[in-house]
Amino acid sequence: MNKKFKSVAGFEANGGLLSGIDLQLNGKPLKALPTRDAISPAIMLLFAVNKGLISTLVDALPKRYTHSDRIQNFATEKSQEIIAQGKQDHKKLLAQ
Repeated sequence: MNKKFKSVAGFEANGGLLSGIDLQLNGKPLKALPTRDAISPAIMLLFAVNKGLISTLVDALPKRYTHSDRIQNFATEKSQEIIAQGKQDHKKLLAQ
């Protein structure tokens, strides 16, 4: 994904926003959010709707289907290794 897109962000099943790198939003920097941040999606929605209706924004979006799950029985040591690699060189981690 890193080769195809300038930036990548994701949403957790609980609504949190994740981004491992700094992003640009309307030409302004948005610092990396490598942890859960459930308030950003709400703020972005309120900013985008301005003085209109949220339902109007939703109706204008393409239909999407999502799925979320989690990896079970994944060794803590392996998780810590991946996190350490990402802290050391996030570009290399995203290129995998």
